[in-house]
Amino acid sequence: MAFEGFEGVSSTIIDRLSKAGWEQTTRSEESGVPEFVFNNERMRASVFQSIEDRSLMLTLLDIGSGGYLRFDIRYGDSVSALLQILVEWQGDISVENFRDMVNEIALAIPETFAEPFEGDEDTPWQKVIPRS
Repeated sequence: MAFEGFEGVSSTIIDRLSKAGWEQTTRSEESGVPEFVFNNERMRASVFQSIEDRSLMLTLLDIGSGGYLRFDIRYGDSVSALLQILVEWQGDISVENFRDMVNEIALAIPETFAEPFEGDEDTPWQKVIPRS
């Protein structure tokens, strides 16, 4: 079951990322659940809106190596702030600076969690502690 206000949040995400040049996936177009991809030739960023809660899964894929990191961003009432950060960084994100973008996200949205590098499915995700 979708959380209360899901349609409004979904509309905000779809409008903002579409206008910024992110590509909506076919699955997203068919289901109405926001899922977008942006490729700047160095990194591929993808986002997926959770149906159950106010969170966005962000995956950053290094085009060169194929390595990736995933983040669960529980934005609460701050979806616009999160989208602004993603759009500001979309063309410049790289292996060298993605930590700066994630830090900016964690400063704006304290409930940002990173998938552990190693461990099984039961290993809890780690809260991203921003540097000031």
